[in-house]
This record gives sequence, C-alpha cells and structure tokens, in this order.
Amino acid sequence: MSGLFLEGFYLYDNFAQMIDGFHGSRWIGQGSDGGTVLDVTGGEEGQPALKVNFGGPSVGNAWAQFGFPLTTTIVFGFRVKLDANASSGSDRLIYFLNGASVTASVFISSAGELNVLMGEFTQRATTTTGPITDTNWHDVEIKISIQNSPLGAVSIVVDGVLLIDNATGFDLQQAGPAGADSIRLQADSDTDGTLWSDLYLLDADGAAPNDFLKENGEIRRVFALRPSGDSSVNFTPNPGPNNFAMVDDAGGHDFDSGFNKSAVVGDRDILSLPSPGTIGEVKLVQLNYAARTDDGGSKNVKGFQRQGAVQDDGATNAIAIAFNVESDVFAADANGAAWTKALLNSTTFGYEIV
Repeated sequence: MSGLFLEGFYLYDNFAQMIDGFHGSRWIGQGSDGGTVLDVTGGEEGQPALKVNFGGPSVGNAWAQFGFPLTTTIVFGFRVKLDANASSGSDRLIYFLNGASVTASVFISSAGELNVLMGEFTQRATTTTGPITDTNWHDVEIKISIQNSPLGAVSIVVDGVLLIDNATGFDLQQAGPAGADSIRLQADSDTDGTLWSDLYLLDADGAAPNDFLKENGEIRRVFALRPSGDSSVNFTPNPGPNNFAMVDDAGGHDFDSGFNKSAVVGDRDILSLPSPGTIGEVKLVQLNYAARTDDGGSKNVKGFQRQGAVQDDGATNAIAIAFNVESDVFAADANGAAWTKALLNSTTFGYEIV
C-alpha cells in the first residue's frame, strides 16, 4: 500500500516506550549523547509530541529514528517546532538513510531556510524564503526521489505553500541502492530543542494517496484510537473482567499481564473502536498490534479490517518468543471505498491466526 508510517505519539507515556520493541511500531534507535533529552511531551491541544533537545557536547547525537521498507520516492509529512534555528550556518534536521548510509538530508539555516542535500555535504535545492520561524509550529511536507538514475527530485510544502516545485536535474543518492529505509529526526544546535508531531510517510508509487496531503494551509492530524470492546472473539483471554480490556492499555500493551491466546488457525478477535469525534477527511488508517508465541513453535498472525462479512487482510507475519509489533496501513475500507468518518465508525479491526 501507499501508506508506510503514521505516528501521533498517543501510544506512549514516555520516549523509552517508543524504542522498547513492544509499545512502538517502527522506532529503531536513538542518539547516544548523554546530554540528549528525548521525551513525549509538549504537543498542541493535549496531543503528545516527540521532543528532541540537543544537550551537547557532541554534534550529531541528539536524534530518534524510525524504519520502513526501502522506498525510492516518498512523501514525508510532519508538524515541527524549533526553540531556535541554527545560530550560524545550518543544522541537521532530517536524515534519510539507507542502512547506515545517509543518502540525503535536510538542513535548516539560521534564516529558517530548508536546504536539501545529497548525503550531508552537497546542497541540491533550497527554499527561496526562510519559512521556519522560531517557537512556532509549522506543517511541512517533503516529496523526495532519492536516486541518481534517473536523476533525483524534490518538492517542499510549508504551511500549505509550495516552496520548491519538483526541483530536478541532480543526483540525490549518496549511497546505493537508491532510496531510504529509515528517517532520523535530529537536533544539533546548543540552543535547539525540536518538537515533532503528526508524522506520516507515503510511498509515492503511483497508487493513491501518492502526493501531498496538505492544501491551502490545512492542518492534518494523526490520531490514535484504542479498542473499546469486542465485536466477536475466538481467543481465550487470561483471567480478567472482559476480553477487550486486555488490549485497551493506555501506555501500549502490558506484555503478559493481559493477553488473548489461541493456537487454532482461523481464530480471530474482532474489536470495536470508539468514535474519533470531530474529524475531517480520513486519508489512511493504520492498525498496530503485538503478538508472540509461548512455545517457540512456528506461528503466523495477520491483522485485518472488516465491513460486515467483508474482510480485508493485512500482511501475514511470523511471530516468535519475543513480542513482535506489527502494523498495516489501509488506504480504503474493506470494500475499497474512500475513507469517511461514517465508514471508520462502521469498520471493525482485529487479528487472526494464520
């Protein structure tokens, strides 16, 4: 599917849960500088955000990173707020990585300009104005084709305004193969604290949605919902007041304190969700779930969505002794219809033994 990653930071009480391999979905690392401060706090309207503060003394060690399938052309959208732009020159803001290699990056100048580089050192495109101002939230989308044959390209939208329009004719691939499989969110200035929220990543592969989501300054939000009840269940819960409570943990799942168990192929748990409240257009829905075996045997599980009797399956995933956190992104409902709030409210989600 075209959707690769959605993150609203609702699932965590603190940053440690994002990278513990259990609560998060694709967060894979953090900077090693002892002065770095990473937390989940400080968002808008009661919404959490990822806080990355540079604590010094080493530049390059204040970051958090998430992974995804290797992709050549992607759209990365986010809200960001900086305590201060670079005091001089420019600072790292975003790394696009292929394995351990930085294929492309986005730096921010002291004037608030966004500069796109091949690797870390070769500038390829820059915004013509300084759109990022200190202490203000900004909506940013970066569409970037990281390759050198054909040549790479980049477009940038800030607060609904197209500032770089398909700049082409240059190599954006520092290391091969083309593309990126992770993104690092960075803070490097000694006065620079960076807040991130409403992250989403799309594979611009030609299947909708494959381009910018923000238009005319419209703010997009990424929301997380937790199950509110069971619609149908074949699984056996461990002792507890009701089954759905076992997967309704405010800080992510609770490991083996509450679980649903089955070894029967075809058994599934179908979950109801609360209404998301007042929302606009729904572009994508991401399902996250955690599973493990208790005997070391070969087991598989898949997530799904359902409209009545019509089921749309996600990927089949092998599970092991340690918990796996899996995710599927659905660009349309189970019947292939574009998402609406009504369709979201009538959809049930769940997981199944394969």
